[in-house]
Amino acid sequence: MISLVIALIIILVALSAGLVMFRKRVSMVHRDDHALVSKMAHDIRTPMSVIKTSCEIILMNPSLEASTKAKMDDIIGELDKISAILAKASQDLKK
Repeated sequence: MISLVIALIIILVALSAGLVMFRKRVSMVHRDDHALVSKMAHDIRTPMSVIKTSCEIILMNPSLEASTKAKMDDIIGELDKISAILAKASQDLKK
């Protein structure tokens, strides 16, 4: 009976050590995912900022046709949606 208890204790210690290693690996993957998403978000935001600024400069033209203005507003709106998606993805990984 004592040898069975000792065997169970050894198994529990091994399981515990395995769980600790698993938790460390999950933590590393989570950290790596966060770093990847952060880098991708930064790399995507840079050209988005250039596009948005260009659209805003175009919108300053007082002789701009209404259809062009509408297209620029649509582009800016879509860029804002993408920015919100990137921000949410970054926030979700921080949880």
